[in-house]
Amino acid sequence: MTRTVKRQMLVWGSVFLMLVGLTLHVRQMELMGFALALLGPLAYWVSKPLLRGLEVRRRAPGRLTAGDTAQATLTITNTSSRSRPAFWLEDTLPEGLEADQPAQLVLDLGPGEERAVTYALRALRRGVYQLGPAALLATDALGMHDFRQPIPELTETVVYPRVLPLPDLWPQGPAERSTPRRTMRRPGGSDPRGSREYIPGDDLRHIHWKASAHRGKLTVVEREQSQGLRATALLDLTAGVHTGRGSEATLEYGVTVAASILSQALTVGGTVSLIAHGDRDYSVRADSSPGQQRRLLEALARCQAGEERSLLEVLAMRLGAVPQGSAVAVITPQAAPEVAAAANLLASRGLRGLWFLLVAPTFEPRAQDTRSAEEHYQALATSLSRRGQFAYVLSAGDSLDTALGRWLRAAS
Repeated sequence: MTRTVKRQMLVWGSVFLMLVGLTLHVRQMELMGFALALLGPLAYWVSKPLLRGLEVRRRAPGRLTAGDTAQATLTITNTSSRSRPAFWLEDTLPEGLEADQPAQLVLDLGPGEERAVTYALRALRRGVYQLGPAALLATDALGMHDFRQPIPELTETVVYPRVLPLPDLWPQGPAERSTPRRTMRRPGGSDPRGSREYIPGDDLRHIHWKASAHRGKLTVVEREQSQGLRATALLDLTAGVHTGRGSEATLEYGVTVAASILSQALTVGGTVSLIAHGDRDYSVRADSSPGQQRRLLEALARCQAGEERSLLEVLAMRLGAVPQGSAVAVITPQAAPEVAAAANLLASRGLRGLWFLLVAPTFEPRAQDTRSAEEHYQALATSLSRRGQFAYVLSAGDSLDTALGRWLRAAS
């Protein structure tokens, strides 16, 4: 029975009883009508304090990876001297996060009692999110009135982009081919040299579980790797060039490409950096230390488009910080003439270019025939290849590892 129907029944029922009582001079019916009229307001005033004295604290993961699920907990404490028979607790989640149970019922919370309510929090895509505010909800005994008490506390959760396993993409230059014995200690690789204590940011695949159990703390295996690879990713954050919505957007696809190829370079012991100018500077300086992975993922989780400078201007401005002999991966949805100019600039500085061209029209909502656009990007990729640079064309819906593997097979 809907709330409106209940209210109408109370109103018209009380009117009917009072009219009949007055007409027939039946005092008891008049009193019944009067009591029925007071029932709604009385239920409101009796139930209004139901949420008083309730405090809520939230515990949620500070870091997640897109696609992962973690547990969030809301702890309710009844600080009043009276029991709270029944109420609902719900949390507010921004777009990009979702929960299996947006609201949960809490029954019979006694004075001074504390209870934890948990739910599964799923990260749909990377970004920085504010969880909250939470809210307490209750209804009166007749189900006619709703009561809501917001809990203003907010909790920040940073969602890192996914790192996908990709085929070996980074072009190998003379430094890597001619000096294979210049090595450095890094987790992973093929030649074990020792072990050390785990540092946040280390690849969990390199944890030595037996040594960890013996020492009572996490231990990673150190191996020797080539020190030659110097890799930089330039993520185009120029205002107005990105398109698409939600996870199916050029910016989100580009961030995943950047995270995956930089992670690949770190895995083989490379010195890695990021150039990303958007609504602010998200760039990360060149480094090969164990914490570099986390610094890169943190920057990529937060970056947003908004740079007023062109791709060519950003590249020219930051080239001085790029180590000599580096391979530079440029990730852009543009197919403008400045892409060719940027490729020439890389070549003039002796830097190896690696281009990921995102076919922007295929990411637009309700995109129809995009064949001509894809052909245009393919032609640009061919032109870049003639300049001695590697180029990949990626469209919406492409599985990244499959698409890149297909390009590598075609190139070979």
